[in-house]
Amino acid sequence: MSKNIAKGKWKQIKGEAKEKWGKLTKDDFKVIDGKFDKFVGAVQERYGKTKKEAEKDVKEFLKKFDKEDKKDSKKKDAKGKDNKKKDTKAKDVKKDDKKKNAKAKEDKKGDKKKNKSA
Repeated sequence: MSKNIAKGKWKQIKGEAKEKWGKLTKDDFKVIDGKFDKFVGAVQERYGKTKKEAEKDVKEFLKKFDKEDKKDSKKKDAKGKDNKKKDTKAKDVKKDDKKKNAKAKEDKKGDKKKNKSA
């Protein structure tokens, strides 16, 4: 995670942070509001940790959410790739249809010419 936690993710993170760090108050979470340094400061203050310890704990906690983001983006990529394959297949089908239609028109023209000469 960067120095500031994405607003959309903060709601999810905040819920789990409340479970992990029960000593943090609602006011603490209002002050933190997705800011990494404020998060570290609140953990440091409420749990009597050094800045290094609090930073390490918060980073470790946030890694979990980075991993989830990466998994989500991989799933989206995989879905996107599947969709591209489907799009390609659809395009191929359209090309085949156009070829068939063109060939059918040529065959009809050929049949008309044969009928005229007969």
